[in-house]
Amino acid sequence: MHTNFTKYHGPDGLHYVKLQDSEGVAVLQCTGCPSDCDTVNCIADIRRAAASDANYVRTSTTDSRWFFSLRSPDGRTIAVSRHFMSQPEMERAITELKSGT
Repeated sequence: MHTNFTKYHGPDGLHYVKLQDSEGVAVLQCTGCPSDCDTVNCIADIRRAAASDANYVRTSTTDSRWFFSLRSPDGRTIAVSRHFMSQPEMERAITELKSGT
């Protein structure tokens, strides 16, 4: 998966980083940073955490869509994925993230 990090300033005043695939679809988004400077650390945290399967918390919604939270090694949620239509679709995205964000 060719990916690209993009930054934006949210309406809540926080700064966000989202990871988009080669088609421009958001794969995941960080939980928000107090300043634009902090987004650099957020990207580094996502890259580090994405390598380990232990950092992914997989969940389904009541309407059978799937998403995951990416946690830091200390258990803090640092990013949340988009909703996927199936568990296999979500697992493919996780596999691609683990192979190189």
